Amino acid sequence: MKRIKRYLTNLPIGVKLIVGINLVVYFVFILTKIIFNISLETYFGAYPTYSENFNVFSIFTSMFVHSFSPLHIIMNMGFILVFSPFVERKLGTKLFITSYFIIGLMGYMLINYSYHQNKISIEKSIGCIGIDVNDIKVVDGLVSHRYLFSLSNLQSKVVVNYDYIISKTYGASSTLFGIIILYFLFNLSNFKIFFFIVFVTYFVVKSLFLILISEIILNGTGYAHFGGMIGGVAVFIWYKLKKGIV
Repeated sequence: MKRIKRYLTNLPIGVKLIVGINLVVYFVFILTKIIFNISLETYFGAYPTYSENFNVFSIFTSMFVHSFSPLHIIMNMGFILVFSPFVERKLGTKLFITSYFIIGLMGYMLINYSYHQNKISIEKSIGCIGIDVNDIKVVDGLVSHRYLFSLSNLQSKVVVNYDYIISKTYGASSTLFGIIILYFLFNLSNFKIFFFIVFVTYFVVKSLFLILISEIILNGTGYAHFGGMIGGVAVFIWYKLKKGIV
């Protein structure tokens, strides 16, 4: 316990700030849902740019939003606490915090691209079963369950995919993947973490493969994660250019 306490105490200020904001947002959202039955993620999650709910501000607020699953935020914050201190000490606090937003923005850009690409195919499939997308009943950003029950079994299976092109997305996970990539790039020559490097290489290749063979956005999270990785690479190149290394 003393070692953990010492580790947390010695965290760089930027890591403490990022983790602190994520935790405060998470618990505020939980309490608001329990006490007032208000889902704040509806307002702070990021929607695709074609949505009437879209606003630029939400792209950045979504970078601190998580699902309500405790395991989700524990895993995300755990990885950030492991990899971010090294990255911040390498970049400096100012560039580290700036990088957090750059990576999150790249994650949003890629998933937004996939939203647009798949909107066409999903709406086309709905039209093929004789349903006008304008007639679909939406409640709290998702297709109404009551509306789905009013459809035939086949229609319901097709229309439920409409959720994937109207729902909000969260950017906290994409920033995590960008930070892990930065850690990976800064330690390419460190053979002490050889197995970690092999693991990350496998994960990146697998993520790219899944995106390339995917026809619709049913795994939209993969796009966001890969966008975060691209953001991490962009920050690494920016850092090298600033240092005059490349």
